[in-house]
Amino acid sequence: MPPDSDTHDSEMASDHDIATASEEAQRPDFLERLRDHLNYDHGSFMAPTTNMSGPELRVLEQFINLMRECDGDDARLARMSTNLALPLGRTPAMDVYLEDYEAKMAILTFIANTPFVQVNGEPAMKIDRSRISRFTWAAIWVTPLKTMQKWQQTIEAQEPLDFRGMIHEARHALPELAKICKSMLTFSSSSSSSDFKMSITNDNVKGEESTTLPTASRGPQERMLPNKPAKECSLETESLMKLWGDLPIRQFMKEMNMQHIDVAENMISLNCLIHFWMDQFKIALEPVEELSDNQTLALRFRRLRGSKLRPIKGQKSKYDTSGLELNQDPKEILEDLKTSTGELLRFYARNVKTGEPIEDGHLFHVTTNDPIERPLPSIHIMQIYYRMALMMRLAGAAEEEDDDDDPPDPPEEGAATPVSQGTRYEDSD
Repeated sequence: MPPDSDTHDSEMASDHDIATASEEAQRPDFLERLRDHLNYDHGSFMAPTTNMSGPELRVLEQFINLMRECDGDDARLARMSTNLALPLGRTPAMDVYLEDYEAKMAILTFIANTPFVQVNGEPAMKIDRSRISRFTWAAIWVTPLKTMQKWQQTIEAQEPLDFRGMIHEARHALPELAKICKSMLTFSSSSSSSDFKMSITNDNVKGEESTTLPTASRGPQERMLPNKPAKECSLETESLMKLWGDLPIRQFMKEMNMQHIDVAENMISLNCLIHFWMDQFKIALEPVEELSDNQTLALRFRRLRGSKLRPIKGQKSKYDTSGLELNQDPKEILEDLKTSTGELLRFYARNVKTGEPIEDGHLFHVTTNDPIERPLPSIHIMQIYYRMALMMRLAGAAEEEDDDDDPPDPPEEGAATPVSQGTRYEDSD
């Protein structure tokens, strides 16, 4: 829950008052360094006004640091220019499931209330509520907004939209895909599950253009998705094309090897606690495509939520095959994640270099200086992994409902900034 607004405002005002005195003292020195760096003649330089705010000065300083890192390199300058041209966008939603909430609810309500399904020449009908399972509804809700908008535009234009067939395919394929993903909880690409230890190790990642930090992971790398090669789950995966887009799924299938799963593009090496939380679908890493290229992968750290759709142990969910409205409000389904003792599950991840907490929405970059020898994780695989994680958690399918024992709760301290072998991880403020 967000903090009380009155308390929060007073704390922020206090912090601002403390920071202002320091920034006031540093302002002349900073402006002098700005002049010197840009090689302006002091007589003709149009100096920024000295009553600039602290945040404005910090933005200028970050700009200067980026210019220095480019060091006159045309390729780096071009990428910097591209990034600067991107719209500022919006702050990530406090709850990852409520991004585009109003727009999605409006579209799904429109689809649910509009007769457009035609079967055997009969008059158009509305979507049958009995066909919406917990998996189907969750997969639809985490579908990108742009895809939903295309559905609405197609219906409004009275063009064919096989929504009924899409739901039918998803209802049968998604539970199987969820099982494949959950089987990762008992397998490891680099060691057997019995070899896994939660203790932090002193192993370091060393390599050209890389940051040396403790990996504390189960092995050099861990796979993301799935626990079967592409040929063994291709039919189930193809059922997602109508939901999450034909091109993203085809790109995903192309980069997943047909015979085995341990391909470089499907591997990532992170701090062991981050791996643990990802395996338990407590968190997910959201790829940011507009900030990524073949040498840089931008990721957001996202905390997931619990679901009231999770079956009671030993029982089947009444929503396994049907029973949900297409425009079911996710706010009525979402709940806080809790420990096995019923306490609120808290995540304490910190940057290993700075000690700063890693909050929901934290953006960082994974970089490599050799995309051939040390390729980054595939952004296309990351995109499907991310949507699968959101869908499984929302559908209440992230845990093993038939297991009598909950998996161990993750430790609350010690997680560091994710680290990858042969790559460099950088925080983005």
